[in-house]
Amino acid sequence: RSTQLQDTVACQVVQILPNGSLMVQGQKTVQINKERQDLIVTGIVNPYYLDRNNTIQSRMVGNLQLLQGGKGVVSRQQNDGIANKVFQFFN
Repeated sequence: RSTQLQDTVACQVVQILPNGSLMVQGQKTVQINKERQDLIVTGIVNPYYLDRNNTIQSRMVGNLQLLQGGKGVVSRQQNDGIANKVFQFFN
């Protein structure tokens, strides 16, 4: 499965590291057609790279982690049920 994401996520500083870098974390939830998608972003930001609006592009974030999950029809179909897992184990 392939996913392409272009969005803006508001983050907050959760820790200031000894070298002055900022550990940031943010979450965004989008719901479309009864399908909920959650995106959690964490990373380390050098405050020098922040622009005048306090924004930064993801390519400038160190140790960037993106976690995507969701709930709804699409998410349920992507998760195997217990019977399917047992069947695949024996095949």
